[in-house]
Amino acid sequence: MKHDLEHHEQLVRLPVDTPPAVKPAIVVQPYLQWITQTEATIRWETNFSCVGELNWGESSERGTVIKESAARQYHEIKLTGLEPEMLYYYSTASPIDGERVLSSPSVTRLESEVSTLQTANKPETPFGFVVLSDTQRQPDVAGPLAKAAWELRPNFAIIAGDLVDSGNLKWQWEQQFFKALHPLISRVAFYPVLGNHEENTHYYYDYMSLPAPEYFYTFSYGNTQFFMLDTNRDVRPGTEQYEWLARELAASKARWKICVHHQPPFSSDDDYGNDWKKPIKRATLGDPQSKPLVELYDKHAVDIVWCGHVHSYERTWLIRDGKLVEKDGTLYMITGGAGGPLERSGPFRPGFQRHVKRGHHFCYVTVHGGELEIQAYDFEGRLFDHVRLAKEAGK
Repeated sequence: MKHDLEHHEQLVRLPVDTPPAVKPAIVVQPYLQWITQTEATIRWETNFSCVGELNWGESSERGTVIKESAARQYHEIKLTGLEPEMLYYYSTASPIDGERVLSSPSVTRLESEVSTLQTANKPETPFGFVVLSDTQRQPDVAGPLAKAAWELRPNFAIIAGDLVDSGNLKWQWEQQFFKALHPLISRVAFYPVLGNHEENTHYYYDYMSLPAPEYFYTFSYGNTQFFMLDTNRDVRPGTEQYEWLARELAASKARWKICVHHQPPFSSDDDYGNDWKKPIKRATLGDPQSKPLVELYDKHAVDIVWCGHVHSYERTWLIRDGKLVEKDGTLYMITGGAGGPLERSGPFRPGFQRHVKRGHHFCYVTVHGGELEIQAYDFEGRLFDHVRLAKEAGK
């Protein structure tokens, strides 16, 4: 060992290799995370390290500048002290200053376009949001859907997993997910859950600003509480997420309770054994790993469970304690048609199935007191499903 070290001692004296200089660029345009009545988080990414700046205000002139405390590439600035239900304008700036950046002398900073954000509504104010999932692989599908979703002016977006096709490939986050969804997520915050294609990669955590541990969390908007879960992990009784969800649901005072995770407990898709190759009696008709959560949904009267994973659309009848009911049940919905290659449902129609459709799509949801309405739109903008739920006060 001593001989080998002495033999290569001259290598220590050589100049250290440094990465080549880069042409400065904003690789991920500004997007919104975690907006409340009084706070908003703006994020973006550059391919060089710098102290990012946010210019914001109540008009397009903006006028108030906030700077980050240190240079970085994953930028994050949080606004506080905002007013509820207020419209704010913002833009970002990324100063160029460093030996490893190739730039024209006339270009000293990269600035984003002016965009807007709206703080969360008060509890009694009606609101709307969009639900989509499986934006993976086809930005030429996810992009037009995101643009169509923004045209409905939602307050926020829910994404039920598989944001990208391979979570460890950074270019898919940059060039596919964020680029395609920019028309929507530059205006409204999005609240995601992990799908199997994210592979629990560090990029998911690098890009998101969510409550710890980020793979499960809850948030409230208006009179509705959302419970966001990771069903790639074990969710059986006694596990971290199952016990957390049991406590959160029991403590919730929200009028509407909605749970979101990637794998669906109920599905007629042949991903789950519902095909002609084996007896239908052996079909799982849903993801076995997520089925333990159904017990909690029944016990705590969850209103809606949104999932993805299956690249199609499916809506169940109301279900409670394993039976189909006309009221006071849980509605299970698969909204997995925002970009992944389309799948077909199996040839067997299970009793829980209310509506099924093959095609790219997203859902638009409005909530006003005890009325919750869901509209499903296909890629061509046609309304293909619609349901209205009503709930008395105190339930």
